[in-house]
Amino acid sequence: MELKWFEDFLSVARCYSFTRAADERHITQSALSRRIRQLEEWLGVPLFDRKTYPVTLTPEGQTFLATASETVFSMSHLRNDLHQRYSSRTAVLRFAMLNTLSLTFFPDWIQRLNLQPNLSYIRLCNQKPTFAEHISTLHSGETDFLLTYAHDAVSLI
Repeated sequence: MELKWFEDFLSVARCYSFTRAADERHITQSALSRRIRQLEEWLGVPLFDRKTYPVTLTPEGQTFLATASETVFSMSHLRNDLHQRYSSRTAVLRFAMLNTLSLTFFPDWIQRLNLQPNLSYIRLCNQKPTFAEHISTLHSGETDFLLTYAHDAVSLI
């Protein structure tokens, strides 16, 4: 079971559409459908009536909705609380970046940065497959900095 399954479920329930929820979650519709199926298999019940348009919750989905919402809220609150406590004790700079930068630019740059006297810890965060997911890590507070390429001819969206 993964927390992102709960977040996916809440997104589909809010959007009444797998396609719109996938856009909101910055993943493909097939990946979202697969994760919802995994959640349904884990729970042992169908959560959505896929025969209707827009998609509707089954009675079991209605029951699960409040618990999923509370779980996501509680886990996010707990994570933020623990992060704040930890951050107040240690000076950790967390970086996210595209894989090519982590192999080419970052090692040399971080070695020079580690020579600075007031930095305790520097951490390279887990690699994400898409730019949107890297942005999400900044928004959620999982990382402090995002190193990426930029060019006027390339849209960030």
